[in-house]
Amino acid sequence: MRLLVEAMGDLERNFSALLRYLVLSFVIVGAYILCMDQVRTLQGEAPGPPGWLGVGSLLCLLLTAAAYSAMQAILLAEIGEEIDRPLWKYDGPADALRRFFMPWFLLNLSMMTLGPLLVRAAGDGNESLALLLQFALFLLFLFLIPIGASVVHHGQLNWGELSQILAPIVRMFPLVLIVMLLGFVQFCIWIALSAVETNSIFQRVAMHAPFNFAAAYLDCLAFATMWRICILHRNLEPEDDDEDYMDF
Repeated sequence: MRLLVEAMGDLERNFSALLRYLVLSFVIVGAYILCMDQVRTLQGEAPGPPGWLGVGSLLCLLLTAAAYSAMQAILLAEIGEEIDRPLWKYDGPADALRRFFMPWFLLNLSMMTLGPLLVRAAGDGNESLALLLQFALFLLFLFLIPIGASVVHHGQLNWGELSQILAPIVRMFPLVLIVMLLGFVQFCIWIALSAVETNSIFQRVAMHAPFNFAAAYLDCLAFATMWRICILHRNLEPEDDDEDYMDF
């Protein structure tokens, strides 16, 4: 697992960005839990399901996805620049938001939308739809960071250059399996979090904390690993052989 060891070293050298990522991730997720709890409380007190409550849930989801995506756009670009210095550059947080916010937002919004849909389908007894949504969510956990990191390393999301953007995933797929394994661990963490039940909202946030820190660290580790794979792909010549990196 040479790539993972190197990625861990990258995070040690970028400890400030890693720490900010962990803390902000906990704050954002905690705020989302509190927001959704308040919406459910108001819905339980209301005699009927007022339309504004649905709007409130949607607003919580959109704001959380936006906040998380902004964090990823800024901090992961910072980590990436340090790893690939001096070949990969950007012009600070504002430039990172302009170039990378939207791809992260689309990925995060897709994931955050699939989760509630899966819960609703399971609650309604629609097993076939629930299985389909769970499989889609599983794939998204596996590919979110590889896709996001590939877009950032490419420089921006350009739909006309999608084949070039995703080329590191396709061409270096045996190595990408390492990143996907980290995504699988995150999926298992999500399953564990889904089973957490407590009446106290503050206990729920506290119980989420260790899982959230672990998932956030895996975000950064997966990104650093995929970033190194993108570097390998950029430097790859037709006659190159990456057998050294395949030493598990």
